[in-house]
Amino acid sequence: MTIKYLIRPLIIYLVFVLPFSINLFGQSGTAVSGKVLDESDNSNLIGATVFIVGTSIGTSSDVNGKYKLTIPGEGKKAVVCRYLGYINDTLYITAEAGINKHHDFILKPDAIEGKEFLVTAQLQGQQAAINKQISSNKIVNVVSKDKIQEQPDNNAAESIGRLPGVSVQRDGGEGTKVVIRGLEPKFNAITIDGQKIPATDAENRSVDLSMISSDILAGMEVIKAITPDQDGDAIGGTVNFEVKKADEGFRSDVKILGGYNRLNRDSKNLRANLTVSNRFLDNALGVIASGNFQRANRGSDNLSASYSKIGTISGTNLPNLKLGSANFVDKAEIRYRYGANLVLDYAIPNHEFAFNSLYSRTDRDEVRRRKGFSITGSSIARYVARKSEINTDLLTASLTGKHDFNFLRMRWQAAYLLTKQKTPYAHESEF
Repeated sequence: MTIKYLIRPLIIYLVFVLPFSINLFGQSGTAVSGKVLDESDNSNLIGATVFIVGTSIGTSSDVNGKYKLTIPGEGKKAVVCRYLGYINDTLYITAEAGINKHHDFILKPDAIEGKEFLVTAQLQGQQAAINKQISSNKIVNVVSKDKIQEQPDNNAAESIGRLPGVSVQRDGGEGTKVVIRGLEPKFNAITIDGQKIPATDAENRSVDLSMISSDILAGMEVIKAITPDQDGDAIGGTVNFEVKKADEGFRSDVKILGGYNRLNRDSKNLRANLTVSNRFLDNALGVIASGNFQRANRGSDNLSASYSKIGTISGTNLPNLKLGSANFVDKAEIRYRYGANLVLDYAIPNHEFAFNSLYSRTDRDEVRRRKGFSITGSSIARYVARKSEINTDLLTASLTGKHDFNFLRMRWQAAYLLTKQKTPYAHESEF
């Protein structure tokens, strides 16, 4: 029912509104578009600055290295492309009203290239993140795709936790939620390609990021200050995830990782990911699909106690402490995680369409045994045994369109997002 109501206004827009807008307004300047590329390997440069000399008019390249700049007026103009670590490139162009021109800036590295591939790849990933932060009008930290792939992070929370001002809450040793600038996870907003993810917690609006695999991400950014174009429900900050898009040519990637839990003597821990991508129709249509699976033993032992002060130790100023209570907890937990992702993108001059879908499910099978002693007053021993199963689902699907009419840039998006948590079995005994 939801898709039906979304398709109808979209058809009306494409058939009636779009052609009418183009004919009515026309074009008011010279539109220059293209890509910013690295001369050494022809890779895309993200966050490069493209501006008109002598003016404050400029733009920056997106995650695909694409840029679009409208030059007002007429006459000869100089357009400069600048990127940290590369030599500037200048385009001299004669501006004419209503003209579209294509030009790719191919920048040369402004340093001696070494023979170590890993060093070059790390530098390139840092350059992309730094340039994106510089070109942003917000207080933002960026993690590039290259840096994500370098780290052996189990999930998106572990990757985000590497940024300054961000800490990670853990459950069973696994990063789950992020704390930004000291504020609890419930005060932060989590989005995928700009679409807000509903809460996965039954008691507050926090989101469990362990459900998002870092293998499907093209980049992450943490926005630490609210701007007027954002919702006012993220006091701490906003975490936005960008999903991967298909690169040119057929590509496949397989990752299989194992692990050993010494506490429970469990060697069946497994994490696997498969990604396949390709582009068709002269690279206009991109398709990328991925799937992941994880089994993890999150068993642990825990000891907690409370104390009270009953004076000072004789002959010193040191406090004399008395044990009030003690708790011993033995937890055995197995977590299974399944995920799948499909991204389709189609680009024609001045128009782009993208479909993105993500599904993730986490199954938790937990047995917890607790023995507690209350020593203050009467001595009481308390025994608690609990067994539970918790299933959490996350589903996102979005259709996005971007249009550039020279005089107007428009972006629309229709999305469906769902989180669901079920407890099919829970039993607790106490004596």
